[in-house]
Amino acid sequence: MTAPRQAQRGQAMSEFIIALAVLLPMFLAVSYLGRYGDLQQRAQQASRYAAFQRAVQPDDKQLSDATIADQMRARFFLAHDALAKDGHLRSDDSAAKIKDDKNQPALWRDLTGKALLKDPSQVTLQWGNASLGAANKDVGYISKLIGKPMKDGRVAMVELNLFNKLDLAGAAPKNIKVGAATAAAGGGLGSAGSADTAATAANVNASSKLIPGFVTKVVDLAVALFEKDGPDFGCIKPDVVAAQDKNTTRLDGAPNNSTCLH
Repeated sequence: MTAPRQAQRGQAMSEFIIALAVLLPMFLAVSYLGRYGDLQQRAQQASRYAAFQRAVQPDDKQLSDATIADQMRARFFLAHDALAKDGHLRSDDSAAKIKDDKNQPALWRDLTGKALLKDPSQVTLQWGNASLGAANKDVGYISKLIGKPMKDGRVAMVELNLFNKLDLAGAAPKNIKVGAATAAAGGGLGSAGSADTAATAANVNASSKLIPGFVTKVVDLAVALFEKDGPDFGCIKPDVVAAQDKNTTRLDGAPNNSTCLH
């Protein structure tokens, strides 16, 4: 009975070794898929950041593509305290001087501690144009009414060049590329301050243009006889947040938001 039992033990050990040879790479692959997935999600966030930065400031002379790319790398592809110990963002954030992987988060490293992203320069940002198509037609009437034509947007395409830890067979596997893209458009329906908001609203508020000034004054006086705090025809108050006190000025220079911009 001893020989059959030894044979069974040998067979079980052989089966365990074969199963381990299959399962161990699978376990490692699951671990690395989570790491690559986190990097892909960060690429998605970075593309949104870049696209909206360009939508807010479409003039590349005021905000260059290189500046957006540099700040994107610093804010999304470094450890949160790599640039400042308190982790706060600053207007001069830059990853241009970082040429190694010392500031990479622990999740972006393999089991030996090697970073999957060699350095921030392995993150590239490219731009493309995005046609709004039917959406542009839908907002076309409103844009024309207020005198602010809607323009097509821009596409921010972010790509990461990462070390390949999924290919266990090759001696020198090619790098893995993951990326994301986001399209955003802005400026058409935006505003450049209280005065611009008032001018835009005046195109929609017919009473501010069609009704003569003396007529609105007569109506205001008549309404005041019955309702002290009645409507002020033709009055535009673009600021949503009131001034803190009577000494605080608004962006348009008015003392507070109780002043109408006709």
